[in-house]
Amino acid sequence: MPINVSVAGNNGPQLQLSENSLDFGTTANSLAFYVMNTGPSNTSLNWVCSNINVSWLTLTPTEGNTAGGASTMVTATIDRSQITGMVSTSVTVNGAGSTSTITFSASASGSGSAILQLSEGSLDFGETATTKTFQVKNVGSDGTTLSWSIDPLNVDWLTLTPMSGTTASGSGTLVTALVDRTKISGPVSTTITVVGTNNSANLNVSVQYVDNSLVIADGLFCFFNFDGDEIVDYYGNYTGVNSGTIASTDTPSGEGQSRQFDGNSFIMVQDNFIPAGNTISINLWFKTGRSDQYLIGSDIEIANNKFGCCFEITNTQCLQYTGYSGYYGTTIAWTTNPITSYIDNRWHMLTVVCSGNMWMIYLDGSLFETKSKDSPWSSNVNMTFFGTVSNNSKIFNGKLDNFRSYNRALTAQEVQTLYNAKQ
Repeated sequence: MPINVSVAGNNGPQLQLSENSLDFGTTANSLAFYVMNTGPSNTSLNWVCSNINVSWLTLTPTEGNTAGGASTMVTATIDRSQITGMVSTSVTVNGAGSTSTITFSASASGSGSAILQLSEGSLDFGETATTKTFQVKNVGSDGTTLSWSIDPLNVDWLTLTPMSGTTASGSGTLVTALVDRTKISGPVSTTITVVGTNNSANLNVSVQYVDNSLVIADGLFCFFNFDGDEIVDYYGNYTGVNSGTIASTDTPSGEGQSRQFDGNSFIMVQDNFIPAGNTISINLWFKTGRSDQYLIGSDIEIANNKFGCCFEITNTQCLQYTGYSGYYGTTIAWTTNPITSYIDNRWHMLTVVCSGNMWMIYLDGSLFETKSKDSPWSSNVNMTFFGTVSNNSKIFNGKLDNFRSYNRALTAQEVQTLYNAKQ
């Protein structure tokens, strides 16, 4: 008798994709794949695409019903405006209890193997530089042009030109970095990012700070610029007690403030702001139309004896340095020639340089006279004055600005530099 034998098989719908990956490259915008039902003709495959988690990719349709032995085309479209560099994502297709995955990849238009590289890893502007350059290089070897841009800067003291561009394979584009030192008040640094079609690179920028108002900082012992209401030296070591002087916007440079003395006003500093010794420099701007008055003085009376030193414009219109070692002062250095042309109600700069036993007197940056006197500036004092001495005699009438004292002898070139700066 006949025997019927039946063999069990998979008679349901079967999910299969025509591709496991699609690469759009640098130009394609639309590609297609097929969702296939490899099951018997009498089956029906219900399927759906999931995990589409990027905005630059669109699939149409994302779900469907496919008869056995048939296939359904799915169109994949990308939005190139959202693509920078190389991107990829994977999408899962689910159906009939099984899953299949397809990967999509794309590169920004024209990216190819363009590779961005910077000529420098850092730019250090040091204490004085304001301009430096670097190159954005395309080190790719397949002839593809590099498109690049610099991320927006988060500092106002740095300017880069250009901020974006294209660079041919094997070439470089010069970028100029410009620092505005007027916008910094201390050391600063930042990191800039240059973004290319396939990669990015960082560049560190640093700037050291020098306070240009100091002009010459080496050996500077004390600096009163007389800006603001408080009379405090640059380093905060000396504070002046104001007795009637007022701030004035009339200055040698036309910027900042000076101090105006009316013949009855002065400034006292409860310490000696001029270094002691026989190697010093003193620099001061003055404006007056009067003689027989003190510019600065440093003295003290002990048991009817006076100790200290002072600078004055004498009644013969000469500059005189007097050193006190007893009650009566001893003239140490003076100008043989009067300085009449400098007592003209205009700004002039006085510089006195003591080097050993040589006293060099400069006016407006030029050597006026040299004297040979062996008498150092006294340190046996506990107060120093602008515009008078301790007995309040010969009080100054005019304006003073930008007093500096140094614990070394300035050179002739440095004196000229101070005069040119007018600070």
